Amino acid sequence: MADRLPSELMTEILTRLPVKTLVQIRCVCKAWCSLISSPNFISSKVNQTIHFNKINNSDTLLISHYINKRRKGGGRFSANFYDERLGGRLIQLESPIPNSASHFHIFDSCNGLVCLTDNAFDKANNLILWNPSIRKSVRLPIPSIGIDSHTNTVVRAAGSDGPYGVVIGYGFDFKTNDYKVVRITCINNFPFPEVELYSLNRGHWRRICVAGPIHHFCFAPRPSQAFVNGIVHWVGCNMVAASDISILTFDMSSEVFSQMKLPTSPENGWVVSHLAVSVLRESLCVGHFDSLVRKVSIWVMKEYGVVESWTKLFTFDLGRDFGGILGFRRNGDLLFFKRYDHLFSMDLESQQVKDLRIRLSRDDLKSLYVVTYMESLVLL
Repeated sequence: MADRLPSELMTEILTRLPVKTLVQIRCVCKAWCSLISSPNFISSKVNQTIHFNKINNSDTLLISHYINKRRKGGGRFSANFYDERLGGRLIQLESPIPNSASHFHIFDSCNGLVCLTDNAFDKANNLILWNPSIRKSVRLPIPSIGIDSHTNTVVRAAGSDGPYGVVIGYGFDFKTNDYKVVRITCINNFPFPEVELYSLNRGHWRRICVAGPIHHFCFAPRPSQAFVNGIVHWVGCNMVAASDISILTFDMSSEVFSQMKLPTSPENGWVVSHLAVSVLRESLCVGHFDSLVRKVSIWVMKEYGVVESWTKLFTFDLGRDFGGILGFRRNGDLLFFKRYDHLFSMDLESQQVKDLRIRLSRDDLKSLYVVTYMESLVLL
């Protein structure tokens, strides 16, 4: 009967099935395997899932944290799905880095493909693109720019001991249907950072020319990124004048850096280490935690690229035990954690707080990463 159906109708039917089911039914026949594995079908499934999640304000959280097993000899990093539709249970995932006790940093998730590293993010040369839904991953080649590449000529000429920081940006190029990773390496006393770009379609790194205000950059303890409108955003500051703070951007299609102004500075001024960028209902968002008065302020850019459209949503006090902001859910709820306590979400309109009942420990807080996630066939 399937042979009698038009291919367009067959595609429409199959895209409505869950990813797990699609992976299983590939073995039914060669025609289905070829269809489900094709780039066009995978893109259609991604778009259908994005549309469904947008209508239903539905999302799944991907949570990674360190499990302390000091008494049993070491520890390990754990990756889990959290979905309230499944009763709020944590579903253990098979890690793409088996038995790894090294640093495990998740940068972001895009269309179901997660970018992470298994070493310290200030080096970030062991990078992985991982699709938990189909349990497949791609380990990226080692970038050419690193500590070893600058220990002789460049660094010594600049009078420095070596690179002092690396920042990663990850997103999707809508024009070429390609997933890209941008890696920025800054060197002490060297005038310009060096930049490499990885393309999943091409399968290799390439150096790109640095154009724009890339000197505006900051290496915070846990730098945040926000991927909006095909552009990656970070909080940045002038390497010479640290009080000169702005948002640094990188367009994944044009591969050009640019700069964006922050909202009007609050009364106590911006503190770059207290700033984070995020995505709130598909809009660029900035959060600032004022350590003096223990308050969190949230701004959203209502019209992308228009500085005058920055709007302060609210300022609220999360108490003395507030630990930090992790981002936003698709429905707009704020995700945050408290010191040595559970993970929480807050409805921004009612400011009602909900305990997600995910117990955290002191070790968890040092290595807790939460990103919104959707099922996907990418990498199939």
